[in-house]
Amino acid sequence: MIGWCTVPLGTLLGGISLQSLGAVPTFAALAACLAVVAVASTASRQIRQASRPEPPAAPSTR
Repeated sequence: MIGWCTVPLGTLLGGISLQSLGAVPTFAALAACLAVVAVASTASRQIRQASRPEPPAAPSTR
């Protein structure tokens, strides 16, 4: 539920930053944030060593 609450806030902040800063600085800031998340998740031992989910079972044909 918390994730759904952030959608309108992200839209609002994105519109405000586009209007006040412009397109290039806004997208540069977004790219920087995503790069930080990518580096942090790559460096996380729990994510690197997570087990893969099992594939779904094949449907039975009767």
